[in-house]
Amino acid sequence: MTDLRLIETREMPIAEIEVENRLRPVDELGVLAILATVAEGGSITDPIDVRRVRKGKVVSFRLVDGAHRLEAMKRLGREVIPASVWEGPALDARLLEIERNLARAEMKPIDRAVFLLQYKEVYEEKHPEAKAAIGAELAAKRWNTTGTVPVVSFVAMVGQLTGQDESTIRRQIRAAKHLTKSEIDNVRDASHWVSFKDIAEIGKIGDDAERSFVVEKIAAGDVKQAAKARKLYAAEAGTGPAPVDPVDAEFQALLKAWQRARKSARLQFLDKVSRELREITEGGDE
Repeated sequence: MTDLRLIETREMPIAEIEVENRLRPVDELGVLAILATVAEGGSITDPIDVRRVRKGKVVSFRLVDGAHRLEAMKRLGREVIPASVWEGPALDARLLEIERNLARAEMKPIDRAVFLLQYKEVYEEKHPEAKAAIGAELAAKRWNTTGTVPVVSFVAMVGQLTGQDESTIRRQIRAAKHLTKSEIDNVRDASHWVSFKDIAEIGKIGDDAERSFVVEKIAAGDVKQAAKARKLYAAEAGTGPAPVDPVDAEFQALLKAWQRARKSARLQFLDKVSRELREITEGGDE
């Protein structure tokens, strides 16, 4: 249960909103999508969320959720933006930020894993009984198997937000926990969306050098799958076979098929191939 209290929803001056300590950077494609929507409708209708913070007589407003919408309005030169103003503990504000983001389908798999890990950590900070009831070490072990009652409740809640099953949620959290910040940034900036399966594979790599190698290869687009990058690393380290050339693999497959085929089938194959070769040759002469 949250201790945040909604004060009001109103047009707020953008200059008054502080942005700090975000869990993920603003994605350019996300901002462009909002700009396209605004171009059609004229403005945004979904308010951002901000938290009112009081320090003595000083009042400030810190962004909770809506960094992409805020950035889009800044680029358009707008001075105000619709905002829901909340008041309450910083932990609850972080939970609200995470819940809002996890409910969105367009998140990259790496961001979803990071948000799930943060959700678990903030949840346990707000509800220490989730670990204290049976001891911190045992709770950590239980998290990786069946979980305590409070943790099971947490997983069920996350499942409702994301539509994912319990096992998938836990694997994502374990993966994000093993990645460094620089590795997360590299995966996030890869030329293609790195799948959850590959993130989980990277998260299982205990050797720092191998994990760094795999992340760099995926981020650069040299390989698309973590398992293939790991084989490449093993080959270069001399602990595994050299990767098979795909052209050579196809040739070997064709050769084996030819050797297994009957004589009549070989003759039929040669007749078809020779006709195709003549067509290619004749076409090239034109």
